[in-house]
Amino acid sequence: MLATFASLTGSDATGPDSVNVLPALIGMPNKPLRDQLVIAPNNQKNLALREGRWAYIGAKGGGGFTSDQPGNHLLGGPGALHFAGETNSDVADGKFKPDAPEAQLYDLEADPAQSRNVIREHPELAEQMAKRLADLQKQPRTAPPLLHQ
Repeated sequence: MLATFASLTGSDATGPDSVNVLPALIGMPNKPLRDQLVIAPNNQKNLALREGRWAYIGAKGGGGFTSDQPGNHLLGGPGALHFAGETNSDVADGKFKPDAPEAQLYDLEADPAQSRNVIREHPELAEQMAKRLADLQKQPRTAPPLLHQ
């Protein structure tokens, strides 16, 4: 957002991870603003990378709130899928299948609901995306401002 505010104010200030999204906000983008997006869920191990039609998640599940109690769909996790009217190829009867892969890859053009994990069909792509995600984590980031001193 730093780059967006800099653009609004005519400043040249920016941060290493900042993207000017002003063209999208005013409805005038002449090109895509990003070629990838890192999605940070509640659980860090489920950090995800979106590139084009693909979404890679580095662990099982979605990284939100989960419950160890079968059937407790209110706390999320695999048990919440049925309650929400959704399915996932890695889940059966509210639990992860014993052979569920440790990571996930989804083709969002063919499967926008992320119901079919295709990581076993595209292991090279998953490996490349896992490497890019790890590389992105090593890059410098703009630190949030200190609110209290």
